[in-house]
Amino acid sequence: MKRLFTYSMFLIIVVMIMCSCASPSAPTDEETTPSLTVSPEDQETKPVYGGTLRIVTGFEPVMLGYPPFMGPEDSMRIVPGVEKLMDLAANRNEGNGLEPVLAESVVEDFENNRIIFHLRPGVTFHDGSVLNADVVIWNYEQLVSSGYLQFIDYWKGIRKIDDMTVQIDYTGYSNQLIQSWGTIFIFSKEAWEKASGGDTEAGINWARTHCVGTGPFILEEFKRNIHMTWIKNPDYWQQGKPYLDGIEIRFIPENTTARAMMLAGEADYWEFNYSLELEQHGFNVWSSWSGVILSIWPNTADPDSKWNDIQLRQAIEYAIDKKAITDAFGPDTFKPVKMIAPPGEWGYDPAYPAREFDPEKAKQLVIDAGYPDGLDAELLVGTAYGGEPLAVIIQQCLDDVGIRIEVDLADPGRFFGTIYGQNPGPDLVITFSGIDINYLVTYMRWFSTTPLINISYLGHTKEQRTLDEEAACIQDLAGQKAMTEKIVKHLTDNAMVIPLMWFGMRQIVAPYIHGPNPVNLSWHTEEVWMEELTEH
Repeated sequence: MKRLFTYSMFLIIVVMIMCSCASPSAPTDEETTPSLTVSPEDQETKPVYGGTLRIVTGFEPVMLGYPPFMGPEDSMRIVPGVEKLMDLAANRNEGNGLEPVLAESVVEDFENNRIIFHLRPGVTFHDGSVLNADVVIWNYEQLVSSGYLQFIDYWKGIRKIDDMTVQIDYTGYSNQLIQSWGTIFIFSKEAWEKASGGDTEAGINWARTHCVGTGPFILEEFKRNIHMTWIKNPDYWQQGKPYLDGIEIRFIPENTTARAMMLAGEADYWEFNYSLELEQHGFNVWSSWSGVILSIWPNTADPDSKWNDIQLRQAIEYAIDKKAITDAFGPDTFKPVKMIAPPGEWGYDPAYPAREFDPEKAKQLVIDAGYPDGLDAELLVGTAYGGEPLAVIIQQCLDDVGIRIEVDLADPGRFFGTIYGQNPGPDLVITFSGIDINYLVTYMRWFSTTPLINISYLGHTKEQRTLDEEAACIQDLAGQKAMTEKIVKHLTDNAMVIPLMWFGMRQIVAPYIHGPNPVNLSWHTEEVWMEELTEH
């Protein structure tokens, strides 16, 4: 414990500079997460036009325009320019949690196993091509042909009813279809065909640095390791919007550099930051219910992996003092968690018996698993979400119980290419899972046997597949909630993923910037505006 305390003190210093945080607090066992809101002063203040929002972030995309090769980090980068048929509603707790965007209206016809999208008329892509049924069908066919579409076993087909109406037919009911199939990004078919010339590989290479959508901003330039710039779409379908002239996103992996830019007035918005110190300099904090769970994912996907032994997975959790880590990172925002579902979400059980910090028990589990002399293991970690400082503490905790860790610190390209690829590393990875419309959707997207976000480390069992199939058939919300708790308990009992801490997504924003908060992969950038200032 003395060694852990030493590293905790080290982290306190690092975090004050890099990623420490204060309010708002994470939800307690009794709290539920609130809906997305706009601050009262923004509701009362009339927006003005003009200005370029300057964002700094450590997240750089590797693919901009080909969904089968895109991860969450890629998707969040194209939000200013590419829209969906449906997106997250202001109140996620009503109905299916979605509202129409490029669809003017949506009909879920459960009796006839179909979803009908009535498209919004008068919408054009940035290249001047028109949104219509043919374009939407092409977008879905790209996903189906690549095998990327989630719940593809339910897919029966898609057809054109008329120029502005599309119908998806499915084989049977699932409560997950509208949330999954209704929220895909819609790209320009004409732009892809022009760039690819009919060659899919040529199209994919073009799409790594290009995306053509219908959104409020047009991608002007993308330079790897430097920036991406968006300019106002003069033909945007929402009349009178956007308010901004543009958005510039600078890729700054070093938090000390990003902090200096904010203080020097060279940036207006620091994405996913936790700096208490900047709040004291007059910056605002944008936050919402959206957050992430940071966890250790052992390689259970490889049938020959030693981590298929539950004793080793349990040993990891008993070896880690989660409270000491979260106290170091900032106890007001970072909270230790005992389940993959955080407090306030479906599936969380406040009475669930946690695996509390117990290094002696961890040591014995390592021995019982057949490693009396301990074992060697590799821990893959990226530069974000705790990065090397967190990896150092985890390394020490596991070393102390006989799991000798070698830390592999990877750049974003290699890190995300590994965890979303086909070949996981041999041992462990520290990464995150998000919070979606509700936690059954979250589970289905991140952890299920038919995931949307396929983290390559996670293996699955026949028992889990049965649970997934049962959960998808439940129509009433009470039944869905109860089943989500059963599924979360199953994964937690088996220590398939070792949750470390919950933290809400927070943005440090200059006081002259106004608008809605970004939530998950939804951010209405057309509503963002900045005060007219002579100098920023």
